[in-house]
Amino acid sequence: MTLHRPTDIADMKSRMESFSTEEGQARGLGIDVLPSDIFVNTYPKAGTTWVQQIVHQLRSGGSMDFGEICDVVPWLELAYDSGIDPLDQGSFEPRVFKTHLDWDRIPKGARYIYVVRDPVATLRSFYSFFEGWLFEPGSISVAEFAAEWFMEGTGSGNYWEFIVEWWPHLANDDVLALAYEHMVADPEAAVRNIAAFMAIDDEPTIAAAIHNSSRPVMAEHADKFDEHVLRAARDPLMGLPPGGTSQKARAESAPVEVPAETLAALDDLWAAHIESALGFADYKHLADAVSEL
Repeated sequence: MTLHRPTDIADMKSRMESFSTEEGQARGLGIDVLPSDIFVNTYPKAGTTWVQQIVHQLRSGGSMDFGEICDVVPWLELAYDSGIDPLDQGSFEPRVFKTHLDWDRIPKGARYIYVVRDPVATLRSFYSFFEGWLFEPGSISVAEFAAEWFMEGTGSGNYWEFIVEWWPHLANDDVLALAYEHMVADPEAAVRNIAAFMAIDDEPTIAAAIHNSSRPVMAEHADKFDEHVLRAARDPLMGLPPGGTSQKARAESAPVEVPAETLAALDDLWAAHIESALGFADYKHLADAVSEL
């Protein structure tokens, strides 16, 4: 089989069926959970990698000695399919796992850091992340990607229902809920909130975490945040050629332009799912409420 990137949405979705295995996911979700475990849980493209880095920097005292962030903060659902033992986190404590799981599926009995992000920004990030890796650049429009992937529901389910399912649990003592935009507005406060949740008050450690989780530092070490371990394991099985880009930690770039009709459709979905269930007229009201929990 000649390896090539999809150029249409149907082919992309078909390839994604080989992104993981049921066996690998079951092994990951079947781990014995410790009360001290921390799950960094978001809908995809809502700040997961950033929070992985913050948490690892806090628990490691500022260590950048890792190949890729999922080597030390494994993606629980994909770890075994990536050749990673999620339980082997060396001497680092507590154990930390990345997940994109709805409330019903996430292992219980641990502690959870949950992040929400504006749906339009999430869509833009999703599109940028897939373009050049899971489809040829420019071959799938933003409108088609939004309608046939993001709005239809990804491997992590539906963005809006994901929020609705998690909402009743965000005020729990074992959950720290954050809004991505508020984290961006005050990164130091975000790190300190996470440090407090982890019962870490050592100032040199916190200072190292603030520095090493900054955009410039993460962009400088972009190869530590590019999913290259996952890609090496799964790309051949998805029929993808080597060398695709899936970089997350990058310098500022122009945002993906979202068509007006797509924005209107996103607004309709917000009203149908979030406003009807939770009463928040728009994302800003939800984000403000999350930050007040």
